[in-house]
Amino acid sequence: MHQFKLTEMKTNLLYAPESYALAHAVSADLNTMKGTLAWQFAVIFGNFEELSKQPITVGNVAVMEHQSRFIYFLVTKENVYETTTYNTLHAALICMREHMV
Repeated sequence: MHQFKLTEMKTNLLYAPESYALAHAVSADLNTMKGTLAWQFAVIFGNFEELSKQPITVGNVAVMEHQSRFIYFLVTKENVYETTTYNTLHAALICMREHMV
């Protein structure tokens, strides 16, 4: 088993140090409604065109490399107005873990 260090921080996710990978849940349609976290990610990190070239399916993860870190988009639902389930979140987290190791 790989050794890792888990650190819990209370800070704005968008301004975490560049040595940290970031992850958040999105819908497969990559809807970036103004004011949402996905919209803020699009404004700060841009390059959603790169994401749309990846196979984006529910229960999977889309990955963007930004400068020196990875940003993980956990695809947990088909459309922005739907609700994430534990099953789709779990599947996306497993995919993220596989990319990390």
